[in-house]
Amino acid sequence: MKIIKRSLSLENNITISNENFMAPTKDHQRNMLINRALKEFVGNLNSLHEQTRYFYSLSIKVLPQHMPEDVIDTWWAKSIAVLKAIK
Repeated sequence: MKIIKRSLSLENNITISNENFMAPTKDHQRNMLINRALKEFVGNLNSLHEQTRYFYSLSIKVLPQHMPEDVIDTWWAKSIAVLKAIK
């Protein structure tokens, strides 16, 4: 399942590869939950964008995230973004 969420400033693409991920009893509930999460994410990015106008320096570093092999939680990503902002 591929979902695209757009705003004036960005486009967010998400691909859900596990059909059991966030699987409530009805399909429309799943769509509502995923769209709510994406809308919140886009809103947070837009808020961060507004706040960056006040920073003197801003850097982003993507780091690999190593999870133990016994962790089978689909919420974990293979990398994490670290944001450093100096006002």
